[in-house]
Amino acid sequence: MIGRHKDFSLFTCTDMYVWHGIRSSTERRLAGHIRAWQDAGYAFTYKVFPNMGHGTLAGEHTEQFRREMLTRLELALTRWEGELLEALRADLNKSPYEGYMSELGPTLAELRFARGHLKKWARPVWHPAPLSQFPSVGTVYREPYGVSLILAPWNYPLLLTLAPLVSAIAAGCTAVVKPGEDAPASARALAEVLGRVFPPEYITVAEGGREEAEALVAKPFDVIFFTGSPAVGKKVMAAAAEHLTPVTLELGG
Repeated sequence: MIGRHKDFSLFTCTDMYVWHGIRSSTERRLAGHIRAWQDAGYAFTYKVFPNMGHGTLAGEHTEQFRREMLTRLELALTRWEGELLEALRADLNKSPYEGYMSELGPTLAELRFARGHLKKWARPVWHPAPLSQFPSVGTVYREPYGVSLILAPWNYPLLLTLAPLVSAIAAGCTAVVKPGEDAPASARALAEVLGRVFPPEYITVAEGGREEAEALVAKPFDVIFFTGSPAVGKKVMAAAAEHLTPVTLELGG
């Protein structure tokens, strides 16, 4: 199982902002608005969901949006559970019990854990500044990388696709998901389920084989999450290096 809090951090970057001199609470609040407006998830909210309304602070609204998207995913997995479990039976001959216990159940647990800890993970962290910068203070903001690419294997086609996706949504990223080509029924089921609940400019599933995967990693994504063999992981990292794209490799045997 992928570490929950660490998995979230893989889809975020951090910036330190130091306030030079004493600033009023109004100035700090305004600066918080400006930083939050740059959040990719917030911008997407008003592009695709223009009627969601405004929160008191922009950052609060982005957190609400991510929470709602996680809930939307949870409802989709619950509603079309039978369809997903049947795809696992077709690909891997897993019984409904095994499919739920080994893939769908842990995914839902991951999702609920992330949603329950989202506020804590996303909040700004205040730090004292060096004595040379007195009386300023510093704040670390966790920001989404942007557009993420998730490359999943065939052996756990639901869990190892959806668990990183949960963290990408919680972090405020958009995502392109590439399931393993050796589990075609599961890839098709994921494409259909995710396509029913998310617009393609937010979450999209790219089906296909090696040629499609190579074409994807050649694109300038903001972050890549790959699960698979060391041999393929080397190729992913080499392709990502062309764009200096940060990569997380979860490598097997």
